[in-house]
Amino acid sequence: MCTAIRYGGMFGRNFDLDFEFEQNVLFTPRNFEIKRKNAPNIRAHYAIMGMGLCIEDFPLYYDAMNEKGLGMAGLNFPGYAEYNGMDTIKENIATFELIPSVLGCAKNVSEAIKYLKNINITSVPFSEVYPVTPLHWMVADRERSVIVECDKRGMTVYEDSVDLLTNSPAYDIHLFNLSNYMAISPKVAENRFSDKLSLSSYSFGMGGIGLPGDYSSMSRFVKGVFLLHNSPEFETDEENLAHFYRLLYSVAMTKGAVQTKSGKPEFTQYSCCMDMSKLRYSFTSYNSLIPKSVCFADFDLNTNEVSIKCHDNN
Repeated sequence: MCTAIRYGGMFGRNFDLDFEFEQNVLFTPRNFEIKRKNAPNIRAHYAIMGMGLCIEDFPLYYDAMNEKGLGMAGLNFPGYAEYNGMDTIKENIATFELIPSVLGCAKNVSEAIKYLKNINITSVPFSEVYPVTPLHWMVADRERSVIVECDKRGMTVYEDSVDLLTNSPAYDIHLFNLSNYMAISPKVAENRFSDKLSLSSYSFGMGGIGLPGDYSSMSRFVKGVFLLHNSPEFETDEENLAHFYRLLYSVAMTKGAVQTKSGKPEFTQYSCCMDMSKLRYSFTSYNSLIPKSVCFADFDLNTNEVSIKCHDNN
């Protein structure tokens, strides 16, 4: 499970999972050849940076941004995701190839949409060890975001009017569900129960009674949208960054709160922020809430080998 948010000029996500595996900050330079299963290899592209694994010399990104400030994240979409077989007309892109393929060629959301219209997302696995993961994706730049979903209806690209995504069900269902909470407010609660009774607030925050507090995907969507769209404006970059992480932490999973069918705890393993103006990728881990960051300026953009910076969980 996961939550992704676009807030101002920043985009990022919580990465929630019930088992731990290696996570690294990967930098893919412009001249690294991206080898794809059933589409032409990409020999020249925008530089890309984000969290993931490098397996068999291929950068498997969970989330990333490119040197132009376009960001993208894949979130779990179980029970809904359906991908296609091979197409004889469109470019066939496997799910694990989608992030580097989009970020490699598009400098903003508009260009990403044009690219997506001409591809076919397939169910080809990376390997026997790494099968197809059911995902949907959020793509964001400094001005807007979109959601990309493949289900039984085919591929749909939604304009993300709320700048947020969680997991199943489909995005349009999440939007419809928001209407159930339209009476919730950050303001001091008023007596609407009955004009025949003298009722008064005994605490601030009572206007938010009914706001979901559980960790289900629909509840995280509602709570995240409520907090995001009632956020104040801040004057400094430091305040904006701190508030962005506060938004992510408000829907993060604490160990012990959620157990999967296997009995293992699902928790937020890392949270990240892509500053799309400063071209900076920062992240925190479960054991350390102090952000660590890397910038495109830290790397040589014109080399041809992926650079790996270990994700330090301490």
